[in-house]
Amino acid sequence: MSTNEFARKARYSQSNQLDSPWLTGHTRYRSEVIEFECSRNSWCDKLELAWEQVALGFGLSEGKSYFVIQTPYVAVTVRREYLLHIVEKRPNARERFTEFALDTIQNPLEIWQISYDDGSMRLAFIGAYDTKYQMLVVIHADYGHALWNFMNCDKKALNKHRHGILVYQRFQTAKQKKQPEEAAFSEVGA
Repeated sequence: MSTNEFARKARYSQSNQLDSPWLTGHTRYRSEVIEFECSRNSWCDKLELAWEQVALGFGLSEGKSYFVIQTPYVAVTVRREYLLHIVEKRPNARERFTEFALDTIQNPLEIWQISYDDGSMRLAFIGAYDTKYQMLVVIHADYGHALWNFMNCDKKALNKHRHGILVYQRFQTAKQKKQPEEAAFSEVGA
């Protein structure tokens, strides 16, 4: 759920008692919106539990604000404050996929470097599994290679995220014509 959707939910479910700055969608209001929503129902209890479950899954024990994970391409920093938006969409219950996200970071099938319209750079870690859903983990390069988001999706939806510059590939297929730019990181022939 985006900050705007979250604010709208709070506004409509709480009798229009929000001031206009709450509805701007700026991240500086996010904690205030959540605090407002938490004071009014038990939805927040589930959100906080999910947030803590994801944090623990990434090695962020009590009192620990960040954790560094080594990957085949670059070290990734997991920061507790960046994990909240991952679990805000409660119907998705993304905390269930934390172990898959961690495995995707540590053992990605591919890593794609993607330039965004706002000038930022992100890395898309692709994880493929013998299950119905696959894993996409987004690392924000402009914030010190910080874990930014993760989501599960089917194979077709995952293919939409395979664009930009391929910087790491675990396996080379016989049909492949172009190699990743960072071929030194590729486990060719594995």
